[in-house]
Amino acid sequence: MEKCTYCLHRTRVGRMPACVEVCPTGSRKFGNVLDPASEVAYILRHKRVYVLKEDVGTIPRFFYYFDERGSRYHEPIAPVEPEGEA
Repeated sequence: MEKCTYCLHRTRVGRMPACVEVCPTGSRKFGNVLDPASEVAYILRHKRVYVLKEDVGTIPRFFYYFDERGSRYHEPIAPVEPEGEA
C-alpha cells in the first residue's frame, strides 16, 4: 500500500487529485488552507472539524467535517411553520 501524495503529479499542473474529481457526491474538498478566500479555509472556519489523533500533536493535512443540520450526532432542526398556522 502506498501513502497518499494528494496526486502531486496532477496538482502541480493545476488539476485536482483524482479522488476529488471522481467523488460522485462532492464530499471531498481540496485546496489551500492558508488562502482565506478558499473553500477549504471557509470550511475550517465555519464547520465542525474532526482531526484523527489530534492529541498526538501531529500537524493535520486531512480533516473530517460535517454540518450541524441533519447530523446524526445532534437533534434535527425543527421545520419552520408558516405564520398564521398552529
